[in-house]
Amino acid sequence: MKKDTRSVSVPQAAAAAAPGAGIPRMPGGYPLFGHAIQLRSHPLNFVQSLRAEGDVVAFRLGPRRAYAVNHPELIRQMLVADAKKFEKGKMFEKGRLVW
Repeated sequence: MKKDTRSVSVPQAAAAAAPGAGIPRMPGGYPLFGHAIQLRSHPLNFVQSLRAEGDVVAFRLGPRRAYAVNHPELIRQMLVADAKKFEKGKMFEKGRLVW
């Protein structure tokens, strides 16, 4: 078996390994709070504004990065077709206890 000898630059390798690489980020937000203030004060407007940023967009809730998936087919894939492949986080799991 022949070893692949193609070279990859360090930035490319880091971007490939970095979670969320290539996903647009929601502009704005505050230091320490991220987008939590906008989400709390105007939740519907904030969620609707995420759509304009693309099919998947990253935003911050305090020090944590969160992702919004806006495309219906991607949502179906995450929640139905490939549900076991995606980590949905603590909030999703807590919501599952209610259902």
